[in-house]
Amino acid sequence: MDYPSVELISRQTIREYSKPLPPKKELDYPLVRMPQLQSESLSRWSDNYDQWERFILPISGVYRVPTSMSFVENIALNSAMSLEALGSVLVGYVEGEEATYQEGKRTVEFATKMKDPTTPKKVSSRWKTVATDIYRGIKPLGLNWTQIAASEIGLARAVANNYNTLKHPSKGSFPDPLHTRLLSDISSGIVRLNALKLVTDDEGLLTGSQSSQLFRRTLSIFADERLFVADNGEIVSLDPEVPTADEGS
Repeated sequence: MDYPSVELISRQTIREYSKPLPPKKELDYPLVRMPQLQSESLSRWSDNYDQWERFILPISGVYRVPTSMSFVENIALNSAMSLEALGSVLVGYVEGEEATYQEGKRTVEFATKMKDPTTPKKVSSRWKTVATDIYRGIKPLGLNWTQIAASEIGLARAVANNYNTLKHPSKGSFPDPLHTRLLSDISSGIVRLNALKLVTDDEGLLTGSQSSQLFRRTLSIFADERLFVADNGEIVSLDPEVPTADEGS
């Protein structure tokens, strides 16, 4: 397939733009290796870039700089922005998503209307929440989250709640930094897997060893910190509260 050449004028020189090679250990578990992708995958990415732009650009902004130099809040915000675009534009109704709809809309009736292509998008978008869009990125991957979350709905709510609290000053203080760090790891990984899902039909790449390695460290921290995501999206401690001296007396 021939693509027209485009003249590129840049203010950056190669020397300014170059980056040091990353430590070898950071390359131990790539999400996918180039030989695993067909030329069709690269063509899909190129041909659909304009349509996928709102999904791609927020997460691209995160990966332009080393993760060690990024605030976890920025990673959380940009990852959720990408997932919000995915659920709003690129992915339609996903089974069970009605549990994330606005209060009063969480019924089979509204799920049926959401699936109906004749329902105006302007109308159906009022029934959704941010958690709906996040869920649309989580559910189709078919990953097992039971180690850290009561449900995929709960995980979607946790990411959405964290995103909204970071974004809106009216929500009060920033979320717990550890919670933000964990949820940013999860949401950014989900974005990467969905990007892969868009360009390849090979389900093995989405469920293979590389995808499980993507969340290995995060699952380990959840276990070490004795944390769990409840169905309402709250991150709770699995350890019982230690009674104070007054409560024990």
